[in-house]
Amino acid sequence: MPIDDEEPTEYGCGSCSYTTTNEDDLMFVDDTLLCEDCRAWCNNCEEYTWNDNTHYVEGIGDYCESCWENHTNYCERCSNTYSDSESMYHIEDRGEYWCEGCYEHEGSYCEDCDQYFRDDCEGCGEGSNGRSKLIHQYSYKPNPRFFGDDKHGLYFGLELEMEIRSGNLRESSQYIQSKVAIVSTLKMIVVLVGVDMLASS
Repeated sequence: MPIDDEEPTEYGCGSCSYTTTNEDDLMFVDDTLLCEDCRAWCNNCEEYTWNDNTHYVEGIGDYCESCWENHTNYCERCSNTYSDSESMYHIEDRGEYWCEGCYEHEGSYCEDCDQYFRDDCEGCGEGSNGRSKLIHQYSYKPNPRFFGDDKHGLYFGLELEMEIRSGNLRESSQYIQSKVAIVSTLKMIVVLVGVDMLASS
């Protein structure tokens, strides 16, 4: 009976010195056989790539070079990289883009100019925080003070809407308040009898 003394085929990793007789231990990546230690899984395109070409994305894991360049955002505050599906904020007074976590901990939002800042906005007027608060967001809900004592607990409220089609939003709101004094007064004393002043641009 003939003796088969043929040597088993040996396979080598194209990136390191690892060799094996089990071809299944290796995988083709970009036409090169790579071992488990030399290849990595991209969590964005869901394909294998060279381990040396991966970058870590916060909260997700490794991305390949292409996905990292085209589908991520970099926070200039914490120096971390995030998926492009995560919110990023341009911080006006720093000229930087911040991730949501850095903005929430150290940033501020100006309702007047609809921009984000590290410190309070200095261009929108008075107020302890540098903001005039003349115009609130649509979702703003005041805490009204009602006057009078109706036995049924009913009160009368008015809403006055105005549209600003052109010009500076802040200057326009100041002009409106100067011309409609009663509305300005009512607004300053926390929406007396439910009167509200809205402006849209």
